Amino acid sequence: MKRTLQLLLCFCILQLSCTNDDDNDIQEMEININENLVDSTVSLSPFSDVMTLDLETGTILNTSNESLFATIGYQNSFIGILDNRIVRSTTTDFTGTPVWEIFPTEGNDLELELFNAKLAINGNTLYVTLIVTDPDTTDQFHTIAAINAENGTVLWSENQLDTGLRQVVTLNNTIITLDGEQGDAILSSRNPEDGSIINQWTLGERVSHLIAGENEVIVMSWDNAIYSINEDLSLNWSFTTDGANVRRGMLIGNQFLFHSRDENIYAINLQFGDLNWSQNLSDLVIENFFGDSNTLWSVTRDFTNDILVVNELDVNNGTIFSTFTIPITNENSNDLELVNFDDYLFIITSQDSDEVTTQLVNFISQEVVWQNALPLSNISIFNANILLGESRFARSSFFGHN
Repeated sequence: MKRTLQLLLCFCILQLSCTNDDDNDIQEMEININENLVDSTVSLSPFSDVMTLDLETGTILNTSNESLFATIGYQNSFIGILDNRIVRSTTTDFTGTPVWEIFPTEGNDLELELFNAKLAINGNTLYVTLIVTDPDTTDQFHTIAAINAENGTVLWSENQLDTGLRQVVTLNNTIITLDGEQGDAILSSRNPEDGSIINQWTLGERVSHLIAGENEVIVMSWDNAIYSINEDLSLNWSFTTDGANVRRGMLIGNQFLFHSRDENIYAINLQFGDLNWSQNLSDLVIENFFGDSNTLWSVTRDFTNDILVVNELDVNNGTIFSTFTIPITNENSNDLELVNFDDYLFIITSQDSDEVTTQLVNFISQEVVWQNALPLSNISIFNANILLGESRFARSSFFGHN
């Protein structure tokens, strides 16, 4: 069944039904296969193609000639933005019969610009931001749309000519978007019924991430600051660092934790913005950062020794429990990207060629599961969908969109 929404943007819907050991070198460890990787898959998409691997062995299962610009998990499926469509699928690579599909420019001459497309879910509502260009006038329409995630029905779309839509999150029943030009951020709170603007805050800085909690949204700034705001954009608190705050932080319990370019990890009291603790990791470049209620993991890069350093920290006080290293397979590699899921780190390195080296590492047992070469290039940003048993993970490389 096809429906057409008569707006400037025309959506057409097709409804288809450690401790350290003596050696401390992961290269020396015995390579084991983890049982939970059996019948599990990962689909990777850099700037072109979607490649699906067997997670148990790292071998290629198939490749499709589409680009995956954004992805998010929803119930027992994934929702992704590909070359010319928004699709919900039960497969990691969006092949086979989809649950539903939307073709945003079908039936008109508009063109999509999807590189900065974003997705957010609140309940059963999917929020999408993208850019539509009129080739006759070259006007760019920055569009936010709400879609029923269950069946693909477009609920509304809102267009704006003057400012971009760079990020989108939800807090309670309010949509919050990052608008404006890079380096001159405007935060907008929006009505979930139609996307219209309720309030705006002109921050005038370059914002790296918006992170939604239960009662606040954390704003991370390149201009050496962290802000906590309410759904009406009023300020709860701000915290200043000595470096840009580029890497995505996380909310754990009553703390906001993040890496700053001043070479420190910070844990901030979520209610008042006070410093709970900090841990210095000097002379190392931050590559990844993740954790749970008890443990924080920081992955840093040592360029001098061509290694990744994985630090396990106590989330309550920053004490370093253990450290182990992973040799970088392509020495002096120009691109290195990491995606974490469950107990694993997926590592990709390249050296300006059409081939990359991939590793799957269990960071709990400190084991290399497998290492393979893949015919991929241009990995500076990539998206990944992972099916691990019954669990689904939608991930981006650390500088990625989501």
